[in-house]
Amino acid sequence: MRDNDFKRKSEELSAINPDMLFADGLEPALIGGVQIFNKMVALYDFDMCIDHLIERDGSDYSDVVEYLEFNTLGAYVGEQTPGFLIRTESFREERCGGGPMNIKLQLLFISNEERAKIFKDFCTGCGAHEAGGNECECAYEQ
Repeated sequence: MRDNDFKRKSEELSAINPDMLFADGLEPALIGGVQIFNKMVALYDFDMCIDHLIERDGSDYSDVVEYLEFNTLGAYVGEQTPGFLIRTESFREERCGGGPMNIKLQLLFISNEERAKIFKDFCTGCGAHEAGGNECECAYEQ
């Protein structure tokens, strides 16, 4: 999600709940809001949080999960604390099937060095192949 997308989505959600809090640094993982009793709070996709932090910081999967569990899921900042969608394995399988998303989830479990070798010719913005004349056209600034 680009900055403009987050801004538009956060403005829409804030119009519903002006007191809504958003998780700093996890903007690409914002997927909407969730109604809890009489209030709506921001909703983030936990898998997307993991993907974003791995890509942004170059950390490995287990470090990112540990960080998020302690600093994000374990942080209560009042009634406006954002929610996180967490899929169990059966929900991931149902959502991903055997397609590209399932491959992406499997790649989260490899080392940073192995991941770098696999993706060295791919754009980190859209995943387009950059070698052999198939250049990315997403205008992602690398």
